[in-house]
Amino acid sequence: AVVSTQSTGSSRSTETWGSRPVKVYFNSQEDAQTTIRNAKSLKHSKEFGRVFIAPDRSLEERIQRRKLVQQLRDKRQKEPEKHHYISKGEVCSTEHYSENVNNCNARSDADFEHLNSVLAAQFRQIGDSFSQKFDASMSRLDAKMSRLDAKIAGTKI
Repeated sequence: AVVSTQSTGSSRSTETWGSRPVKVYFNSQEDAQTTIRNAKSLKHSKEFGRVFIAPDRSLEERIQRRKLVQQLRDKRQKEPEKHHYISKGEVCSTEHYSENVNNCNARSDADFEHLNSVLAAQFRQIGDSFSQKFDASMSRLDAKMSRLDAKIAGTKI
């Protein structure tokens, strides 16, 4: 949840850029990270398509980010047939949007084992829930069948 907001930059920046940046303060770090992680979906919105969300960065981080963005622009100019993007502090490239050339997001075996164990636990929970619901449904069906058998036989249970 948003705690507060604060306009930044000078009022003269609106003449040049059109609007002033706003600093948003969240209730928790998790809320901020979720918002930043989902910010890319704003570009598909008619209402918020021109909104840009970025994390608060120190001066050193802003300098490093500028260098990465410049590297990204250079790569895009040199290799326009590829898709280039920044991930985890690196400029990455793919032949096509789905085929990763420079695998910046490569995971270790330990990452896959952890992911597999998390997914297995989630599937077990889903399976247990399904089994309980299935068993309850089967019990109700058995009871209905018993009543139907009794009705056919002419006796009441």
